[in-house]
Amino acid sequence: MSSDAPRSPLDMSSALQALEEQQAKLAEYQRKLAETTTRVESPNRMVAIVLDGQAELREIKFLNTDYRTMAPAELGEVLLRTIQQGRAKAAEKVQELLPAEAFGDVDLHGLASGEADLGEMLGQIMRPALEDPLGGFPGQRPKQGEADDDWDRTRSG
Repeated sequence: MSSDAPRSPLDMSSALQALEEQQAKLAEYQRKLAETTTRVESPNRMVAIVLDGQAELREIKFLNTDYRTMAPAELGEVLLRTIQQGRAKAAEKVQELLPAEAFGDVDLHGLASGEADLGEMLGQIMRPALEDPLGGFPGQRPKQGEADDDWDRTRSG
């Protein structure tokens, strides 16, 4: 079978190749994520935190002794704000690491922070698949100039 021949819509080799490419991209993303850390200091330079690629707290370091004279609630507020700032910064890093085509225009930072509408985001993610169910797989649609196989893809069963 020549590579110039039209492919059937169920061309398993094309689908398998597309799957393998996506798996490789995912593995690379996971590797980068595992190596990522985010360090943030409080505005008063009293405390620094380090988060891993999953935005999990890995280290809290007091940079001076100012915390000793703070009220417990005040110290707790400084820690809380610094951790929140660190998680926001970590979410931005995660978004930058993702391949551009992974989620299109979906704002993952907004989703992680609760600022985005989940229903709208799912609609954005699913829209291409719903509009063209076979369009996401290389080789599933005839290229320009190739003959259509006359298979009616609009009928079910």
